[in-house]
Amino acid sequence: MQEDVILQIDKSHKASLASFRHLPSIMITEFEDFVWLRCALKNEEFGKQLFKIKFSNWYNLSENYLFKKDKLTPERKFFQADWVSIDEYFPVTLPNFALGGKADVSNPKLVLKTHPNFEKPIGMLAKTSDVKTYLNTAPHFRFKNFKYAESKDGNMFLFGTPLLPIIGLSFWQYYNIILPNGKILESKLHMDIFRKQFNTKDVVLIKLDSSYDVILNQNIKALTRQSILES
Repeated sequence: MQEDVILQIDKSHKASLASFRHLPSIMITEFEDFVWLRCALKNEEFGKQLFKIKFSNWYNLSENYLFKKDKLTPERKFFQADWVSIDEYFPVTLPNFALGGKADVSNPKLVLKTHPNFEKPIGMLAKTSDVKTYLNTAPHFRFKNFKYAESKDGNMFLFGTPLLPIIGLSFWQYYNIILPNGKILESKLHMDIFRKQFNTKDVVLIKLDSSYDVILNQNIKALTRQSILES
């Protein structure tokens, strides 16, 4: 049985919420000087993801009342607000150039569809400037096992988890294909046919507009503070 969850979050943590935009069906709003998330607790794995969010209070929504987690009496009546999906609240502009090699434009355009299952993220696409800002003060252990590939238009794909607390788009992986979280080709059979066109050592990045780029293996490098801040 699904359980509606409302998370109350201090506005000082708002920017970090962008790294959770891959979680399906999360709605977000601002009310009474707080940021609020609303979602259905679908399964144990989804709940583990929610616990990574820096929330002030966790409420369960029942009969239009908010109950603090594990409490039997309501704390307040549920409020009216303008809710939007978290991926709309934190929009991301995807790169127009290849990350290490442009795919053949003669290939037919792919068709992405909504993927109903939650897939574990393997990395994210973010602006290079946001990555640099974060690396200025981030502790080394937070990104020491990450790798990256940089595009010509100021974007960077970061391979690694947990996702960095910056604005970006989360991706999941199927063999050598990486797709935006919440999206899939028509089926995994279609993806099997598509991926066999490419070198298995390279990565095929499928974007939200259904176009794709090839990230050549030799252009995937270890993420270090020096390599990014001096680039």
